[in-house]
Amino acid sequence: MTKPDMVLGATVILGICLLLAGCDLGAVQAHYRAQTIVAGALTVGGEVVTEARTTALVRVEQANSFMPPEERIVALKIERANWEPVGAALDAARSALSTWETSTETAESAGADEDLLGILVRLASRVILLYDEAARLAATLGADLPPLPEVVTSLARSIGGGR
Repeated sequence: MTKPDMVLGATVILGICLLLAGCDLGAVQAHYRAQTIVAGALTVGGEVVTEARTTALVRVEQANSFMPPEERIVALKIERANWEPVGAALDAARSALSTWETSTETAESAGADEDLLGILVRLASRVILLYDEAARLAATLGADLPPLPEVVTSLARSIGGGR
């Protein structure tokens, strides 16, 4: 990694850190309430998706029950593949919620933690990796998000922004 690449990566991470700073206690509590609502919606949504996927797979199995086993398996694989983007979207939403929760906890503890800058840098790294995950999801849906420079995602991984 060249020095200009490292400067670019560090600039992106610091920019995200600056965006994450500055919540008072009332705003933090509002975020916690919103996160509880979003977590509930994701849980219920996940259950609805699981039930719908199961129903669809049972329907495919029943519709192809007279077919040879190899053809039934192919039909089931096709139906499973149709549901993969939905699962990926739920996973991305859960990752986003987790990152949001971490950022709220960081804002709440601002000033109390000795290594706040380190926490903010790791959080910014998570945000970068979350964007990278969203870009991969968008690609499975036929949409293109502009990719982040490889140096930025490499730096984020090296900092430990993963979950």
